[in-house]
Amino acid sequence: MEKRLTLELLGRQPHKVKEMDLSGVKCGGEIDFGDYDFSSLVTLTISDAGLTSLKNFPTLPNLQRLDLCKNRISKGLENITECKI
Repeated sequence: MEKRLTLELLGRQPHKVKEMDLSGVKCGGEIDFGDYDFSSLVTLTISDAGLTSLKNFPTLPNLQRLDLCKNRISKGLENITECKI
């Protein structure tokens, strides 16, 4: 997943990224955004990634659209309560 985040950034600074699409990335059940600061992220798509938990989901205060379709999430949904979605 770390490699995919690096590729998705394409040289952009994480705190300036407003949209990210990680569809189809197989993450092994959980997603780990590491120490990246995605505080400006408005749209995030992580569909069909094999997610089962949002345990390590980062705080994304400006997130307005979150697409988690085609996953089997059963844990960690409380971690998205700080998003505007």
